[in-house]
Amino acid sequence: MKTVFLVSLFLLLFVYQTICQNISIKDSLQMIIATVDSPKCSSDEPDGFILIDKIPELIQRIEPIYPDSALKLEIEGTVYVKIRIDTTGRLCYVMILKSDNDIFNQSCIEAAWRCKFTPAYAGKIPIISNVTMPFKFKLDKKKE
Repeated sequence: MKTVFLVSLFLLLFVYQTICQNISIKDSLQMIIATVDSPKCSSDEPDGFILIDKIPELIQRIEPIYPDSALKLEIEGTVYVKIRIDTTGRLCYVMILKSDNDIFNQSCIEAAWRCKFTPAYAGKIPIISNVTMPFKFKLDKKKE
C-alpha cells in the first residue's frame, strides 16, 4: 500500500512538472530521480564537484545584532559563515568558517539562519549547495 502511494505521488509529480511547469519529460524524470537519490542535507561534504548552472541567490539578508559587550569594548571584526542550502532554498546547516573574535559568532549564526535563498540549479534540477557569507562589525565612530 505504501509503495502504491509513493509511485502514485511520483507519477503525479511527473505529470505536474511536465504539463504545468513546461519541463521536459527527461528533466522531470531526472528531478524525480535526484529527489529519490539525493543525500540528506547535513554537515557532510558531498564527494566530488557538481557543475552549477545557477548559483543560490540571496533573497533576504539579515544583519546580525552587534553584541553589547563588543560595543562596550569597541571591538570590530568580520565573521565568515558557511551556509548549506537545500533543494528548496531552505537553510539546513550553518557554521563559522573564520572569525576575528568569538564574541560575534552567536549573533552571526542567528542572523544566517534567518536569511532567505533560492536553491542552486544543475540544469533544471535544484541541488544542495554551500555559500560563504561575511558579516562585518564596524563601529560608527562619529566625532562630536
